[in-house]
Amino acid sequence: MADRDAGKPDRLPSLSIVRLPNDHTDGLRAGKPTPQFYVADNDYAMGLLVDVVSHSSYWKDTAIIAVEDDAQDGPDHVDAHRSVALVISAYNRPGLLIHVYHDTVSVIRTMEMLLGIAPMNQRDATAVPIDIFRAQPDLRPYSVTLPNVALDNLLIPPPRDAQTAYWMKRTLEQDLTHQDMADPLTLNQIIWFSVRGNQPAPAISRLPAFDAMRLGLAESELEERRELATNRKSARVERDD
Repeated sequence: MADRDAGKPDRLPSLSIVRLPNDHTDGLRAGKPTPQFYVADNDYAMGLLVDVVSHSSYWKDTAIIAVEDDAQDGPDHVDAHRSVALVISAYNRPGLLIHVYHDTVSVIRTMEMLLGIAPMNQRDATAVPIDIFRAQPDLRPYSVTLPNVALDNLLIPPPRDAQTAYWMKRTLEQDLTHQDMADPLTLNQIIWFSVRGNQPAPAISRLPAFDAMRLGLAESELEERRELATNRKSARVERDD
């Protein structure tokens, strides 16, 4: 940013990908930050990014798009596949409520149109872009707010009861060195316990379309197994002959 602000050649790429990993948390490990602290830290990093960009000369021609890593696991009152997506720019229409279905490919198509590049395949070519922008920008910058996390909720202490000890033991069984290697259901239960204690977790809801799709996949897999069994039987008959 310093080069552009100083009138020097701009070396910033047209597309930059930033990964903010702390919202995966570390489960319940003694001496590690609490899940709430991890998520607050991740949110603060997101706010800092918007703060820096919106206070720079790039704000007038930059859009920041943030999506959640993995929406396929976790309770949701509508469908467990729903995900959070943030589209941040000076050109957003304020107060707009859009009742249009969007998925991850819609986000990719929106990015392609903003960058002026062609679709990569038929899937993104037919995706509905996110219609949220207007022609005139509001160039007021955003100033990040420091998260307010209770001082007694920063680091995880040693277990004080049997339930906490159990979930800390389950945490140690998980591979948290890389994202998506831990068992998602178990990690969800660990994080839920860290926030809500022994309160029952909400059930996972799914739209009827998901069950229909799963039924179709199950029928397809059953047909493939039948075809494979038939081919094996035919091969044995030919060898016997």
